[in-house]
Amino acid sequence: MLALALSPYGRLLASSSADKKIKLWDATSGNVLQTLSGLTDYVISLAFSPDGQTLASASGKEVTLWDTSSKKKMKTFSVPDHGRTDFVTSVAFSPDGKTLASGSYDKTVIVWDLASGKALQTFKESSDKINSVPFSPNGQILAGASDDWLVRLWEPASGKLLQTLSGHNDFVQSVLFSPDGQMLASASTDGTVRLWGMASK
Repeated sequence: MLALALSPYGRLLASSSADKKIKLWDATSGNVLQTLSGLTDYVISLAFSPDGQTLASASGKEVTLWDTSSKKKMKTFSVPDHGRTDFVTSVAFSPDGKTLASGSYDKTVIVWDLASGKALQTFKESSDKINSVPFSPNGQILAGASDDWLVRLWEPASGKLLQTLSGHNDFVQSVLFSPDGQMLASASTDGTVRLWGMASK
């Protein structure tokens, strides 16, 4: 398995593997409901929209949106072409479901408008690969975990870099906000998990 995502109401489980396909499972029965195919590369990140109606997948240089009811492809966003260094590594929906963030090997984070398919913001402050891009519960902060050992916090609406969090001594692989948005956890290949206070952010 390369990626997993559970729908907001716990009814669907999405998984991907090295066969370049996505499987949708009934989380209660454990039965496979559908296999989504037609992708050209491995799917290394999956995310459900807040209402559970859309599944986003990161595969190669593309972000693909799937309708979880019809099990069909809705649209595809392609990251700007910078050669083989721009593979999408992570995807996350905003809490209102109107935008989607993607992180990439090309060191950028893009915030996409789901209705138009256009890139609203592109963050270029990172000096290495982006591994994780969660929104805060209120949608006012977007965090990015990077191989440059740092965690960055942006304001998605304006594109402003709010803060850079340092303290890890190796790649930061994942970041996650607490449900109330007051804490941020970061996990690194340095073997540590750090907790950051977000009360003043």
